[in-house]
Amino acid sequence: MGSIVTRRLSIVASALTAGLLAQLALVNAAAPPSSGSGSTAPKADLAHAGPKVQMNQGDFKVNKRAAIAHKPHEMKDPKTGKALDANASITLANGKKMTASSYFAQLNALEKKFNAIGHTLHGGAGQKVVLHEAIMPKTTIKEQTKKLAAKHAKFNAKTMRAAPKLESIEQTHAAATKLDAARMASLAAAKPDAAKPDAGAAKTTHNLRNWNHTVGKQSLIAAFLSGKLETTGTKDGVKLYGEVSGGGYLMNHRMALLEAKSSVEGPHTGAGRATLSVRVMGQSVYNVDKSSATAWNLSKTLSKTFDYGTKIHFSIGPIPVSGRLGARGSAGVRFALGLRPAHATAQIVAKVAAKVYAQVGVDVSIASAGVGGEVTLIQDELTFGGEVGVDVDPARGPYISEHFYALNYLRMLAGRFYLYARVNYLVGHKQYDFNLWNSTGIKVNGYLFNVNNRTYLYPNYTAPVQGDQGGAEQK
Repeated sequence: MGSIVTRRLSIVASALTAGLLAQLALVNAAAPPSSGSGSTAPKADLAHAGPKVQMNQGDFKVNKRAAIAHKPHEMKDPKTGKALDANASITLANGKKMTASSYFAQLNALEKKFNAIGHTLHGGAGQKVVLHEAIMPKTTIKEQTKKLAAKHAKFNAKTMRAAPKLESIEQTHAAATKLDAARMASLAAAKPDAAKPDAGAAKTTHNLRNWNHTVGKQSLIAAFLSGKLETTGTKDGVKLYGEVSGGGYLMNHRMALLEAKSSVEGPHTGAGRATLSVRVMGQSVYNVDKSSATAWNLSKTLSKTFDYGTKIHFSIGPIPVSGRLGARGSAGVRFALGLRPAHATAQIVAKVAAKVYAQVGVDVSIASAGVGGEVTLIQDELTFGGEVGVDVDPARGPYISEHFYALNYLRMLAGRFYLYARVNYLVGHKQYDFNLWNSTGIKVNGYLFNVNNRTYLYPNYTAPVQGDQGGAEQK
């Protein structure tokens, strides 16, 4: 009878050991982006498996102490103090079962390794020890925050024109379309001809605004936001172009979570063209390319949830840990595009929100791994775009009107995030933490720019006399 029990215990122990990594990989596989435990996270619309990332040891410090003498744990029942049979089946506090000999062999192997760095598993059940922690780039983040805050200006009614709402853009487009025939007739009548050489060469306009901001430490955790807006105006037509990219870095790996590019061209004559492309995690989610010789506009809202994961392998003390480190969240745009003769309108409201998450496991039977805390990698809403057109002033002649802007609400790198390994005792556990990030982050909002211009095409323009059919100038 005893030999049968022994064989059964041996089979149970072997099965537990063989299937342990698969079991532990599921311990936190269902973790939502805000924590390392809890309910299953909803399946993302888009998923991406990134490469293996490597921690830079120089970014972390180990709370190492002077080595201590090794004292093995005796094979005894902690409740009764009586010696345990090597083949006895024992149940750990986390519900796992294994033979006493296997348990104490692993426990003492870990004990010896912990002793080498000045720590011990003796006593302290339920205790939490910070064994590794990131060397936070506090000074760098402070400087980055100061520079970024300086780039965001509060609205000034004296010098700025507020960025319009999408709804008002649609209403303005509809109303202006009804007046386009009269506007274009006025432009044709106001254009200087060869009989008026003193009007001067037609002016052109060109404006370019760039932004490129990164906060954090790329070899650890960082977030970025970049883009540009460009306007061009001539007597023959106008063009508006914009692009934006937002995302982050995990252990030197760059993640472009949201990218959008758009252009609108409104020529004086002929067909205009409007384009927009949106990508989430590098995957195309929306494209439009429209040419039209008549007025045209389009408004739409779209958003996708995403899960961007990378593979990672590291150690917490002597305990090897492996799994997945990534970012989860949502990204998308609301936009309005408008085409009219000699007029272009575009506004993109780009939104991206991502939190750092991890799923980890260990290949040591008496240990487990998990995740705690949460970090907002990036949470941004950027409204950018403008309108450029050619119109006529009765007295001063044709002019190029421009209003372009970028209004931003941004939060980055806020929170605490850590991984941990737990050594499971017969009566509890001891936890060793690996702090990956701990910062209040940044929070800024305001206009990156807000420009409202009017440029008259002909510096020496003279308005024609009413009823002038021959090009005579007004005296």
